[in-house]
Amino acid sequence: MNKLFNATAFLGIVGILLTGCGGDKTETAAVSQEQTKKAQVLNVGTSVNSQHSLYEGLSKFKELVEGESNQRLQVNLFHSGQMGADRELAEAIKLGTVQAAIISPSALSNFFPEFTVFDLPFLFSSENQVDEFLKGSVGQEILNSGTSKGYTGLSYMELGFRNITNSKREIKSVKDLQDIKIRVTENPLTVDTWNALGAKPTPMAFTELFTALQQGTVDAQENPYGQIAASKFYEVQKYLSKTHHTYNPAPFIIGKKFMDSLSEEDRQIILKAGASAAEHQVKINRKKETASLQLLIDNGMVVTELTPEELNGFRQAVQSVNEKYADKIGKDFMQRVLDAVK
Repeated sequence: MNKLFNATAFLGIVGILLTGCGGDKTETAAVSQEQTKKAQVLNVGTSVNSQHSLYEGLSKFKELVEGESNQRLQVNLFHSGQMGADRELAEAIKLGTVQAAIISPSALSNFFPEFTVFDLPFLFSSENQVDEFLKGSVGQEILNSGTSKGYTGLSYMELGFRNITNSKREIKSVKDLQDIKIRVTENPLTVDTWNALGAKPTPMAFTELFTALQQGTVDAQENPYGQIAASKFYEVQKYLSKTHHTYNPAPFIIGKKFMDSLSEEDRQIILKAGASAAEHQVKINRKKETASLQLLIDNGMVVTELTPEELNGFRQAVQSVNEKYADKIGKDFMQRVLDAVK
């Protein structure tokens, strides 16, 4: 009888323990579901591929945001234009289908004329000058010029300085550009710039560029070193001139409505992560630019370093372009930009 009682009691205790364990699992699952339900999702887009330094910057942003928020904020990254090209990304942020994106100044200038300044030729001459401007009051004003229309600027990542390559000759002066057919983006300011320099600008999609250079449809193109190397333009271009004629930042923009929906703690997490991710990306990009230039040299490109006097000749040739677009940007604002760059 005692043995039977003991066995029954033992089984009862085991049953209670098992029931308790089952309850813990159910409770844990419920908590996990509740956390997932409460998580805020950020869909973040870019037009570059997953090998680009900009995507590395976004990956750092994802790591910081999710880590600091204990997964309360979840970041989904979309590369290679999966969520649309730059202009479409800007519109998607406004609609709320995308919460944040890296968008080119050229695309943003369609909505906010202040971003046009980044397409002006020979505005910047060095990375130090760029860094001071972007961190300064005017640079930050440009970054947040879309606030009244539903956009918040998080930070500036970068593509870097653009330089010209061609298959005809070394380019040291404006005279050397005469009759050079150069592929340009479909941007009136860029077309006007190369017309002023005496070249023959040809707007063309980037996807068509390699074949156009190979077949001689155009003689030249202009891009940062990294893009030139990644696209293997050294196979169809002989000469590279270090013109540094335009600097391309990569503004990281987020929807203001989305930011306003968050707690102050989460807003600060996103703002700090945006700034840290940009610093991370810029460091990586500049190392890659240096390595890319060496790769171009190793693959036989003739690299021409321009003297200050030669660069000044280019600057003088595009003064009319800067004056023309000052009206679009606003003459007072344009003067503030020029004062901040000095």
